[in-house]
Amino acid sequence: MALNQIRNDFESFLTPLNRSKRIILLVSFLVILLGMVTLIILSHYQPWSVLESGLDPARSEFMLKQLHQHQIPAYLETGGSTLMVDSDLRDQALQLLKRPASE
Repeated sequence: MALNQIRNDFESFLTPLNRSKRIILLVSFLVILLGMVTLIILSHYQPWSVLESGLDPARSEFMLKQLHQHQIPAYLETGGSTLMVDSDLRDQALQLLKRPASE
């Protein structure tokens, strides 16, 4: 019953509109919907992730320099004890830092 009432209200709203106004209304609705979906997707994207935490400042500075030498975006957080890297390059950064120093 409630669905029939909603459908009737919707039809009574659209009936007096001509075709061009209906198309404009539909396009506007789709643009708003697309914008909302885009905002939801962007709000969940986290460009930085924790690579290591609880580091001493000397170790974290050394790791940061290594990453920057290999053009991997990174920065230190929480007083230099947490190393943050670009989420897309996290695996590459881990492989780089796990390599023996002799390489």
